[in-house]
Amino acid sequence: MDQFKQEYRPETSSWWYTKESFIFESLNYSLRSLDTKVMMTMGFFIGNLYRQIVKLHQQQYHNCNDVPFLVYCGQGLSIVDFDKLRRNKGGLITFNNFLSTSKQRDIAFLFAESSSIMHGIIGIIFEICINPNMQAAAFANIAEISNFGNGEEILFSMNTAFRVGCINQAENREKIWEVRLILTDDNDPQLINLTKKMREETGGPNGWFRMA
Repeated sequence: MDQFKQEYRPETSSWWYTKESFIFESLNYSLRSLDTKVMMTMGFFIGNLYRQIVKLHQQQYHNCNDVPFLVYCGQGLSIVDFDKLRRNKGGLITFNNFLSTSKQRDIAFLFAESSSIMHGIIGIIFEICINPNMQAAAFANIAEISNFGNGEEILFSMNTAFRVGCINQAENREKIWEVRLILTDDNDPQLINLTKKMREETGGPNGWFRMA
């Protein structure tokens, strides 16, 4: 806490978010639980991190001829949430938090595998297809400013929407599933309706994501 007070600057937001510290834990807890009190307290940090992602996105993906690419995210879902996800195939999913992903599938697999050993939890490997040329929520490669510095980390802004594609069980892995997600264009009619609905809500479901 003392280090944060002394050293934090807006341009270091990504570094602090990827550092295992109270900032990461507090922010993700508040976003998962929709704790408005904590979210308001951390509003300055959320705003700075979002603006940093937008700025980096504009610098990194200004070329309209950028080639689509894949990133991966591994995490665990309860059986109930996983069943909801399977029923939502073809629909949209939005994550409440700033979504951290990697171009390295092996990293996502390790997160999914470690989650799957817990009782009642399904390990999920999200395979995310990104077309940098479409008008969509901002994302950025934060390799040079991340605490990890592995050169492969892509960070998405909050509430980025994806369309749920194919859902398949990982080979020889009973509790690990692979889910294809496709970054959604801002002009998608279903996304426009979902965004309107979310803005009208005063509350919402707990968990990492919402579906429509």
